[in-house]
Amino acid sequence: MSNAEKLACADRLEAAALVIQCGDGEWWTQGTSARDDRGEAVSYYIWEARCFCAAGAYQAAGGRRDAFDVGWQTLRQLAGGNLTGWNDTPGRAAREVASLMLDAADQLRGEAV
Repeated sequence: MSNAEKLACADRLEAAALVIQCGDGEWWTQGTSARDDRGEAVSYYIWEARCFCAAGAYQAAGGRRDAFDVGWQTLRQLAGGNLTGWNDTPGRAAREVASLMLDAADQLRGEAV
């Protein structure tokens, strides 16, 4: 993985964290990738999506959910191997999700130096 790719993934992680933090956590969700303004589950990539889980926010920011995306792999590693399960843990807060994303971005920026 090149330094440029790590930095690009770090940028996407930071963008996803900003989305999660918006509205004091109102733009974050659990149990699905994304929800519309009525609270219905929708895909992360449609314009009606208003709030996102960790994975949905990262994908909406341009990240890929696969073994070749170092941002995705770093998020999964920091979440203990199961990002969806970590995101959906009862009692989890949006600030924790955004913090994990920023930690992943910091880790990638450190590796790119």
